[in-house]
Amino acid sequence: MASTPSRTRTRPLAAPLGRAAVAALALAAGAALPARAQAPALSHSAQAADTSWFARYHPAPQDTLSPSAYDGWKLFQTNCSRCHGQSAEGTSFAPSLVQALSAGGPVPTEQVFLGIACKGIAGTGMPAWCSLGLGNDQLQTIYAYLEGRADGAIGPGRPTVRQDSTSAGQ
Repeated sequence: MASTPSRTRTRPLAAPLGRAAVAALALAAGAALPARAQAPALSHSAQAADTSWFARYHPAPQDTLSPSAYDGWKLFQTNCSRCHGQSAEGTSFAPSLVQALSAGGPVPTEQVFLGIACKGIAGTGMPAWCSLGLGNDQLQTIYAYLEGRADGAIGPGRPTVRQDSTSAGQ
């Protein structure tokens, strides 16, 4: 009678070697990585005194505006910038108001601007701001800011308000 091979299960040699190889690679990779230098920990008072980070994330205002134009900037940021961009230079789905209010642009006067802003433009996503609670006086302050942007008197970025409220203009 021919002998039949025994049916005992043996673990393949590759499995333990595979784990060992992975462990060896992990150790080698860890050893090959350069040691990271850690910055010395600053005390709380030293961190509070270090204000260099502040200027990087909070640049100084570039322009000083009249209180009316500054209020227009704030209203623009709250209501208009999500579509027209933070500096009113347009986005992929709303036009540049800087160009629209510039000489030769499609919004030549304050009355045209107020009409568009108050009534909106059906089918474009431009809301009728008067029906949403913005009054003519608020739209006029937005126009004062945008007119300054279009004329080049106000640059892009965050302005500051002029403290002397008796001064006129931007």
